[in-house]
Amino acid sequence: MTNYETRVIPANDLRLLTQDDGTHIIGKAIAYDARSALLKENGLQFYEVIAPGAAKHFLATGPSVKMLRNHNTDYPLGNTKSGTLTLTETNDGEYVDCTLPDTTYARDLAISIKRGDVEGMSFRFANAIASWTTTEDGNRLRIVEQLAFDEVSPATFPAYPDTSVAMRSLEVLEQKEQLTLEGIQNQLAEVKQLIAAAHVVKVQEVQDQDDPPAVQVQEVQQVQQVQEVQQVDQDDAMPLDLQTHLWKWEQLK
Repeated sequence: MTNYETRVIPANDLRLLTQDDGTHIIGKAIAYDARSALLKENGLQFYEVIAPGAAKHFLATGPSVKMLRNHNTDYPLGNTKSGTLTLTETNDGEYVDCTLPDTTYARDLAISIKRGDVEGMSFRFANAIASWTTTEDGNRLRIVEQLAFDEVSPATFPAYPDTSVAMRSLEVLEQKEQLTLEGIQNQLAEVKQLIAAAHVVKVQEVQDQDDPPAVQVQEVQQVQQVQEVQQVDQDDAMPLDLQTHLWKWEQLK
């Protein structure tokens, strides 16, 4: 089963062109290198960017892509297989040129586009290869590096973006990061235990001497200072940096 996603871009450059073979819809269907609005679902949120050339590999396979009216398969407008829909890739996105059929619903669409009633261009895609990063405002950013799409639709009421596939990917990412964080915290706890044991040994060695050298007394005082820092750290429930603990461990060995 293919898991599809849908996205919408504003139909700012959607236009009509009358030629000998009929009326054409021309415009951008997929925008490259343009950050989306903040997409939200089930408590998760992210931005998205489609990288330039994301559809290049897919288009090289000569796929069948359809243009529909409002995502409705009952109202086909064009198809790459029949030659009534052509796709052109540029540096800023994927452009479509569709020769409209001589049907009532197609003529109605042309009138709606001319009036400015068509608000968006939607596209449906799958098999996305994507990476994740973080934006300057702390939100996740999904970079779609490769995709395959099978439908574009000028839409009077554009479908709300279906982000379920991306959200599942984000959930997996956050689970992995949580496991990594827990692993670091466990390592930190182990190092702190080793340091505590080293503190006990160091203090006991000095206390067992009748007249310990001044330098060892000083070392004990340093150990006690470390213990105080650790106690403050524990009370505040804010673990010290792992590197700092490792450095202290080296000093106490």
